[in-house]
Amino acid sequence: MPTEACDTSKKEASDHVLRKWIGLREENLRRHGLRRFYASIRGKYNDIPYSMSVDCSTCAFCLHYLKPAGVGCGSCPLFKSLGASCDRRDGGYPARSPYDEFLLDGNPEPMISAILMSRYGITMKQVYANE
Repeated sequence: MPTEACDTSKKEASDHVLRKWIGLREENLRRHGLRRFYASIRGKYNDIPYSMSVDCSTCAFCLHYLKPAGVGCGSCPLFKSLGASCDRRDGGYPARSPYDEFLLDGNPEPMISAILMSRYGITMKQVYANE
């Protein structure tokens, strides 16, 4: 079994989050006999049915940075890069959040890009300023 988000240190969180989202690419899911159903990954592990939620309960960043209910996730590295939470639904830029791209279309690439941006301290404001 993979390492669970709750078993990571704050220092390991970025590597864990990146590894998880790369693993959610369609070719990687297929290679392991897994399928995506919205925010759930399903398959078998040792012939036992397995399901994993792809949400804040399995996100090392959320587990380390999410503030108490109602306060938000302003200290999360993704928030700092995106200027908003990775699952926001406010119609900002880009039009859909990285999480919504995965949830609605199965596309993990916007989240992978956001994670890499956070690792290198790049913000969306910098990206759009260079267009």
